[in-house]
Formats: sequence, C-alpha cells, structure tokens
Amino acid sequence: MAGALSARGQGVRAIVAALQSQRIETPSWGYGNSGTRFKVFPAPG
Repeated sequence: MAGALSARGQGVRAIVAALQSQRIETPSWGYGNSGTRFKVFPAPG
C-alpha cells in the first residue's frame, strides 16, 4: 500500500498524521438515561 500511495504522490506519514489529528465527537445524549426517540437505555449505578 505504501508503494501505491507513493506512486500517487501521497506520503504515508502525512496520511497517518492527518488521521491521528481527527477528533470524533459523540452525542452527549448517548451517555445518560434519556435514551433515544425509540427506547430508554438505563445505565447501572
């Protein structure tokens, strides 16, 4: 894969760095007892 990317002028290190800099956010409502519009998912504790 590294060879194929290099042939296209794309550096593996640059791609890895770009992926590592990504931040993935998840909705806060997914962590409480509020649930979704379909069902409430109780959490222990």
